[in-house]
Amino acid sequence: MFSLSSLAAELGSNSLDQKISCVAIEELDEQDKSAGKSILRFQYFPESISDTKNVNWNPRDIPGGSLPLYQWTSSGERAISFQAIFTTDVDFSSEALGSAGAVALWNRLKAAGESGRNVDSRSAVLWLRRFMMPRYGADTQVGVPLTSAPRKLVLHIPGSGIGLTHGGLSMVHDGHDFITAIMTGCGVEWVQFFPSGFPRIAVVSLSFAQVAQFQGAVYFPAPDDYEDTIVYGDTFEPSVFPYQLAATKIEPIK
Repeated sequence: MFSLSSLAAELGSNSLDQKISCVAIEELDEQDKSAGKSILRFQYFPESISDTKNVNWNPRDIPGGSLPLYQWTSSGERAISFQAIFTTDVDFSSEALGSAGAVALWNRLKAAGESGRNVDSRSAVLWLRRFMMPRYGADTQVGVPLTSAPRKLVLHIPGSGIGLTHGGLSMVHDGHDFITAIMTGCGVEWVQFFPSGFPRIAVVSLSFAQVAQFQGAVYFPAPDDYEDTIVYGDTFEPSVFPYQLAATKIEPIK
């Protein structure tokens, strides 16, 4: 009853509806292709989302110079973090209701359309932390198991422009509102429990880093004419440039 498949079915679906303002994670396989039905839409939209971007300049001291000369080496990490909250109003533990009673209660909530409000946060945490762990395959000829790195993911934040606000699209995906990333942190605070020990509220602190590697190639995001048109465009055309600001053309300082 408390499998990931039931959790995903209640929190979202196995397809992403861009008309719904929600945050979702899509799992990729070892070839960076969609892992099928592995999509989790969060129960609540985060109250806030942190999006930081670094740049690396190497200072070179010049004898007699009043300032060092800076050599650009790379535009560093882009990190995104937020808190995901999972709650339930019902204690589904078998200790509280018995196995048959828990199943019957779940079915009644599902029939009433209330199951999305009552999530087994243990299953959610299990699913999320899989992105922090390697996978081990069969032993190789030298007797060492094959080890696969933790899987990449696609982070969807509809309406946010997260795929664009890094400075440009990376061409990994043709989309404004999602990025390919790795999970770099997954801290859990179990806030409340029922007397049975079943978690009532869980707060999960998630952090991600955008990646350029995708399906064996490297795609670096960079501004191009599309972004320049959004910033400097003369006309407001939301159907073409959905993040262009009306009446805010940047004029040169005179």
